Amino acid sequence: MIELFFFFFFFKCFQWVDVLLIVGRALDENNISHCSLFSSNSQFQLNKFKRDPSVSVLLIPIQSGANGLNLTEATHVLLMEPILNPGSELQAIGRVHRIGQTKPTVVHR
Repeated sequence: MIELFFFFFFFKCFQWVDVLLIVGRALDENNISHCSLFSSNSQFQLNKFKRDPSVSVLLIPIQSGANGLNLTEATHVLLMEPILNPGSELQAIGRVHRIGQTKPTVVHR
């Protein structure tokens, strides 16, 4: 019973967006320019990532990364969020590695 409670507590208190916020802070501390697609101005952030060459990282929850985005400007995909649906992972990777991509694509798990 204690294990189930711990899992439930961990699941309720911990969101993967929180992990992306921590990663964003680490990027800031290392002077790495980034954008994120989990805020209210996500369209602005996406356009900034696509057009501003100084922005080198885009932080996206996997559900957003798997829904109709074309991110051929990216070359690396770092999957941090454990997902039980491999199709969602493949779809998120497909946002980068698709028709129009002229650079090699690397996926890190």
